[in-house]
Amino acid sequence: SDTSQTPLGAILAVDKARCVVRIHRVAPRPVKQHRVSVSLGYRSNLVHRQTACKNQIRAILERQAILWPEGSAGFTKEALDELEDLAEFIENVPPDQLWRGMLMSELAYLGRLQRLIEQMEKKLDELTARDSRARRLQTIPGVGPRTSEAILSSLDDPERFKNGKQVGAYIGLVPRQYQSGLT
Repeated sequence: SDTSQTPLGAILAVDKARCVVRIHRVAPRPVKQHRVSVSLGYRSNLVHRQTACKNQIRAILERQAILWPEGSAGFTKEALDELEDLAEFIENVPPDQLWRGMLMSELAYLGRLQRLIEQMEKKLDELTARDSRARRLQTIPGVGPRTSEAILSSLDDPERFKNGKQVGAYIGLVPRQYQSGLT
């Protein structure tokens, strides 16, 4: 038969008759859910940039053979005060001390990123405070505000899933397999 003259609906009907095809309707994401998802993505981007900035500060110090505490201990209030003592505005440093100007620039950038992250988290907390589902999720040990927001922005209507296995498949989780495939 010539399918070039057949309407698309008829082609789909013929295909359905030949094999079992299950096409699940995907509901569009609600606007509020989309906004939370975008906001979480932006916050995540800010956190990544903050980490990159901290790594840049460590690299500047390392090139000057300055040992600095690892982890969050290197960026406490006291540690940041010490870093600011080392830093200078780039226009005020001699050419052999440019690292001090670079340090000042990175510290200013880090401060700005930290303020933006705090502002984003405050706004996200306001959204979470109004959502009873988010508060309920936070009663689970280990689930905080960001995790509950991420879950809700990903799953929208949990009633559409029959079981936890479907939820896991929907968000891309797959179980580990501990078998060789031979048994």
